[in-house]
Amino acid sequence: MSRPGKDAYGKKHGDSIRVFRDIHKGERCFVLGNGPSLCQVDATMLAGEYTLVTNLFIKTEAAKTFSPTYYCMSDYTHWQGGRGFVPSLLEAMPSLTQTTFFLESEAEAVVNATPEFAGLDIRYLYLEYEDTSVLEHGVHAQVHEFVRWGRTVIADFCLPLARYMGFNEIYLLGCDYNWTDKPVTQDSFSSIKYAYDPAEDDRHLFRIKEYRTMHDNGNMIETLVANVYAVADAFSKQGCTVYNAGQGGNLAQLPTVEFDSLFPQGRRSA
Repeated sequence: MSRPGKDAYGKKHGDSIRVFRDIHKGERCFVLGNGPSLCQVDATMLAGEYTLVTNLFIKTEAAKTFSPTYYCMSDYTHWQGGRGFVPSLLEAMPSLTQTTFFLESEAEAVVNATPEFAGLDIRYLYLEYEDTSVLEHGVHAQVHEFVRWGRTVIADFCLPLARYMGFNEIYLLGCDYNWTDKPVTQDSFSSIKYAYDPAEDDRHLFRIKEYRTMHDNGNMIETLVANVYAVADAFSKQGCTVYNAGQGGNLAQLPTVEFDSLFPQGRRSA
């Protein structure tokens, strides 16, 4: 699916992203992946927090307990490469009127043709994924210009956005990166583990057929994790710490913190 180039994107959407620069300076936020460990978190505690959620978060039990601040999607399988958003996302739109969406700019035409998105706060980021990965070239701090491909929405959208917004404590939940170590095929898709039933992942027929493979040297998980580490390391030099507040998973090199310890006085007021 075609999209405008970076210059055209910047002229059209740059200002809509610039308004988020340092909007949460000095605050903390929670970035939620959809790994199985998310099921072990008391998500009701997040109701008064700044949250960035991802992909099919709306299918998790956690989605029933709070309204996310930001919703990020960089993977084109969610809008099926231009064929339309998957049904589970469309069904969720009426419940997300207080949420700001950050989508890859390629999705704009599909959003404009989708009535369910009318009236929602949709912002677009330009994902530069041709030979410009985070791991190889570092984080591009000016996200209003473009973001580099992190091979996971956590590394290319969520973390750069959170830093751009001024957060200096970023807590990861459900970012397990242990969902499969096999190529994405009909046989291996059933082994993918999420915080929801993978059989309900209505992207899978499109993904199996057309997924852009990420198996560098045969190990996708190591590559995804390395991109997250690269972002976290860059942020640590700026006085911003990325913590793993989940249980288990493959982010062992990040500093860890017990989720419950972050709420010594109970849940914050929403």
